[in-house]
Amino acid sequence: MRISESFVIREIAGTYVIVPTEQEAQKFQGLISVNEVGALLWSYLQQGDMTIKKLTEYVCREYDVDEERVRDDVEKFIHILKERNMLIDD
Repeated sequence: MRISESFVIREIAGTYVIVPTEQEAQKFQGLISVNEVGALLWSYLQQGDMTIKKLTEYVCREYDVDEERVRDDVEKFIHILKERNMLIDD
């Protein structure tokens, strides 16, 4: 899975904001703010060919946290992105 090219992330005054572009801006009509971990996940998802397992491993390595909790959080984040059509399954 990877991020749709119709969305970009920007840092505005210390806050990470996901912004729709092109035609998606007319349909989506809003912004989503994410924390530092969400921005990290976004950057990995932009690389494409990501799995929940890979994303979980990256976050655990970066923040030295419990894998089980991270996996739950990653799954929730991915679910939200899929609901909003921000992800493309490769």
